[in-house]
Amino acid sequence: TDSRTRDFRRRVFSGAADLEPDRQGRILVPPYLREFADINGEVVIVGMYNYIEIWSTDAWQAVREAIENSDDAARWQDLGI
Repeated sequence: TDSRTRDFRRRVFSGAADLEPDRQGRILVPPYLREFADINGEVVIVGMYNYIEIWSTDAWQAVREAIENSDDAARWQDLGI
């Protein structure tokens, strides 16, 4: 890969964390990620095929509204999704 691609990957993925559930099945989100995502309490977990996203409730609501109000929503409806 070229250096620009490597730099982009570093920037995007450097903050990612590979987390394992504890014995009770809980996943502890590291403080730096909670701060980045502005997570203070309840969260929304979004399944994304082979990974999950964890959102603050307010942030997810804003994203969901933007998705539902986009032109793509009509296209998805045409596909029966």
